[in-house]
Amino acid sequence: MINIFTEENEQTVYLICKWLESKSEDYNLIFPDSIDFNVFVSKKKKAFAKGLTWSDFGSDLFWYRRGALNLIAGLVENSDLDQLEKSHAIIEYDTLEYYLNWLIKSGRNFGTFGNAELNRLQTFDIAMDNKLQTPNYIVTNSKSDVWDFMRIHQKIIVKSIANGMFELHGSHLYTTLTKLFSQNDFKKLPDKFFPSLFVEYINKDFEIRIFYLAGSFYSCAIMSQANKRTKLDFRNYDLENPNRYAPYKIPRFLETKLKKIINYFQLKTCSIDMIVRDTGEYIFLEINPVGQFTFIGHPCNYYLEKELADQLIISKFIR
Repeated sequence: MINIFTEENEQTVYLICKWLESKSEDYNLIFPDSIDFNVFVSKKKKAFAKGLTWSDFGSDLFWYRRGALNLIAGLVENSDLDQLEKSHAIIEYDTLEYYLNWLIKSGRNFGTFGNAELNRLQTFDIAMDNKLQTPNYIVTNSKSDVWDFMRIHQKIIVKSIANGMFELHGSHLYTTLTKLFSQNDFKKLPDKFFPSLFVEYINKDFEIRIFYLAGSFYSCAIMSQANKRTKLDFRNYDLENPNRYAPYKIPRFLETKLKKIINYFQLKTCSIDMIVRDTGEYIFLEINPVGQFTFIGHPCNYYLEKELADQLIISKFIR
């Protein structure tokens, strides 16, 4: 059995499931953020998500795609507990979540809760350790530090330190996009503010989205520079004048460096964002273990959903 942790609106997973069905493979979709999700742990029995028991963790394959555990379903936040009690309750919950993740990690898995979200700052450090070029950046809560950074780089952008927000509520999508930080924005800053990430703006020729799977890289060049709307961030889609997407082969030296980062974080699949500077240099931006890939697979004819389904089937027999 292939068990897939995902969100109900994650369309990519349903495409992968169609390929599994075409190969007569059994699968089980698990929605950890559902209010119906439950867990039971005792000395003799460990049940997880609709009857999955400890024996399944040794024989089945588990793949974490997306979704956050929702066992408390707002009970702590909406309770009458004082702040100290709430803090302890969250620690209790985090401890249980760690244990459940350990159960999955100890068996056959194709990605777990534990390595689904990387630390952006740590990723920058690991990339630099492996001789990849990264943008100059600062994290600060001081207005004077931002001023010094702006004087050096003239144009800067502000980004999330963690993964940006991506929330779908009904027909409305709330997300964070890359934004230029203007002189007017600077004037509005207080002397001290919440710690924020500021990054130098780099003139780029084009962007590259790379999907990694089972030792192979599937890359797509995104020609976002010709459109003012997508110039800063291609995710600010222009449906009337869409960007051109084209298959791209990254050089071998870049594959070697990227594999070192992927191995460091023990990833079996991930999406990588890079840009090519207008001077021809490759600049590493980020790596996302659960990043989207359908939007590059289709225009480039990579059939990534089929490739991933095949790899899940193979991984059932790899310990």
